[in-house]
Amino acid sequence: MITAPETLPNLLRAAATIARVTHSPGCPDFAVHRRAAELMDRVAEAEESGARLRVGERDAALRAAVTYLDTKDRAEALA
Repeated sequence: MITAPETLPNLLRAAATIARVTHSPGCPDFAVHRRAAELMDRVAEAEESGARLRVGERDAALRAAVTYLDTKDRAEALA
């Protein structure tokens, strides 16, 4: 198993990967999951580079990441 340090950018990228892998184009909410993944990737990049974000983007990305990473029932995450 490959591990990476638990930094905010790495956790955001992990959540973005989960969003992409668990929701395919056949999912009725695919566009929502794709946009969430793009937001998390954008914020991860900004955290590393120091780029400015729009108001609320960082908080929205953190809320999205919690949604994908903190699921008690794995079946819900895959639905």
